[in-house]
Amino acid sequence: MTDNPLVQQTATWVEQKLTGENSGHDWEHARAVWNNAKTIGNTESTANMLVVELAALLHDINDWKEDTLDDEKSAAMAKDWLTKIGVEAATIDQILDIIKKVSYFGPNFIEESMDINGQIVRDADRLEAMGAVAWDRTVKFGQAKGIPDINEHLPNLGLTDDQYKNYMRPENSAVNHVFEKFLLLKDRLVTKKGKEIGLQRHLELISVVRQYLNSILGKGIVPDSRIKEYLSMLDTESR
Repeated sequence: MTDNPLVQQTATWVEQKLTGENSGHDWEHARAVWNNAKTIGNTESTANMLVVELAALLHDINDWKEDTLDDEKSAAMAKDWLTKIGVEAATIDQILDIIKKVSYFGPNFIEESMDINGQIVRDADRLEAMGAVAWDRTVKFGQAKGIPDINEHLPNLGLTDDQYKNYMRPENSAVNHVFEKFLLLKDRLVTKKGKEIGLQRHLELISVVRQYLNSILGKGIVPDSRIKEYLSMLDTESR
């Protein structure tokens, strides 16, 4: 853990707020993003690690018992907390700017520019949407919201941002989410360390989803022909 008392206080508070949350944006996710941010940030000589660590910890601080993902509400809660513990106003502004820009909103989402601190946090968050952990978290979220692991619909890479945000759309599934978000993230990473880790996790995610698809062949959950379409798409991604 960092020696900075502001970061230590914030980590404790975030853990208390997010432990037991069931959308997949829980304390384990926040801690993993924080750890990723430290790993990447330590390779970037111009990074402000106080900004990076606090933004990583607070990026999903919504009250998930009442709200869906809303970066503005996360920023408002973060501002109240950071002001309470005495973080300088200029530092708070930098952190809030990152929180408002860090999210991904669909395959055609146009991202806002960010400085190196924001790039680190954004890459750190996206790494947690890659690899085996991303599949596990998506299935968990689906179970909480009634979204199936797989259905008769293929992924839609033409989704608008608003369509993507509507995760309760009937054609949504955990498998489709993999193709509409997770497998697209490798090419959106910008830091050198993030790209290095991301490639490994990209291939790991492909392997995990392939195992799942092979495990349901012949089970009648969806036609085998549909499963084979997904497997063919994964083969293309792994080349």
